[in-house]
Amino acid sequence: MLIILGGASLASLSLAFVTDSTLIWLVALGVVTLFALFVVAVVNLEQAKRERSEKVRYLPVIEAPTRRVEPPEEARRTFAQPG
Repeated sequence: MLIILGGASLASLSLAFVTDSTLIWLVALGVVTLFALFVVAVVNLEQAKRERSEKVRYLPVIEAPTRRVEPPEEARRTFAQPG
């Protein structure tokens, strides 16, 4: 697309210089404007892509918690039994 718009810009500008017609100059102005807007859009998209790749950092993998191990029977707290 860049090559097509660039070639159309060059062709319309050279035709406008040769013919020196107001209508051809307006067409050339429109084509060159489209070409410039396309180049600006491509540059902005590439810059946003580069910034996104620099800013995005992947978090480390978080492992699932393991099952809780119950303490042995002797280590558990006991309540006083009425006696």
